[in-house]
Amino acid sequence: MSRLTRSWTRRLVVAAAILSLTGLALARAPSVSASPVSASSARSGDLHVTKECSQFTGLADSFCTITSSNLPAITVGSRIVYLQAAGATAVDSDVVLVVGPGDFALGHVVLSRLTHLGVITFSGGTGKFTWFHARIAVKPDPSIAFGWFWNGDYRFSPGEATKESSPVSGSARSGGLDLTKDCSLYTGLADSFCPIVSSNLLAITAGSREVALQAASATALDTDIVLVVGPGDFALGHVVLNRLTHLGVITFSGGTGELRWFHAHAVVNTSTKPVSENGHYRFSPGQETRES
Repeated sequence: MSRLTRSWTRRLVVAAAILSLTGLALARAPSVSASPVSASSARSGDLHVTKECSQFTGLADSFCTITSSNLPAITVGSRIVYLQAAGATAVDSDVVLVVGPGDFALGHVVLSRLTHLGVITFSGGTGKFTWFHARIAVKPDPSIAFGWFWNGDYRFSPGEATKESSPVSGSARSGGLDLTKDCSLYTGLADSFCPIVSSNLLAITAGSREVALQAASATALDTDIVLVVGPGDFALGHVVLNRLTHLGVITFSGGTGELRWFHAHAVVNTSTKPVSENGHYRFSPGQETRES
């Protein structure tokens, strides 16, 4: 065999070896396009939940408790908090599915108290439920007292919330925030609340409620908050407050309706009567989409 032939033979062998190793590496490497969010088949499906409503009184901020769920993100013991009171013949209320600190979904339920049938929908939230969407049929579970079935479908759809355009513009939608609230009805228990007494921001009306989603301890309040302004209009926040010094900080970041792009940071002083919140606010369209 000539020297030229041997040289080309060696080159072909080396090239084949490189291609073989490259193929092996690619086969073992994870796909760049595979993500837990974009893999829609793994992030959508049927939803089957049961709940018991012995704690639901029909009043605003009463709740039902999840007793089973086929979706691991919705754990047993989670609560469905109703933000508006029920009528004599129907429940037509915004709801918050409270799974844990920082993890809750926002929705709305319409249910006939005559036929005991209804529909609940969810669209977004915080933490695990930022991209959560669901549409569910509601009906009684006759096998247990105060029992109810949820049967429907769910999906996690990243970025879907950004499809809506904001009605607000930037520079005119920021400034100082000065609120007062009456906390005489606040008990320290989960889902207790303080009504707003006064506000310098027109979007937050007197009579709105700040609902605490977790209970306070003896010395501190560290809880997620829902500022309920009206049906379809509420803001999501968190407060950390020292119950000994009576001082704390409350922050808001997004919500629904008029408060969809609402962000605020304020100092809370519970030693004043009514309680004061003083800080600044802004409406920043699309800001929440920066988080991965």
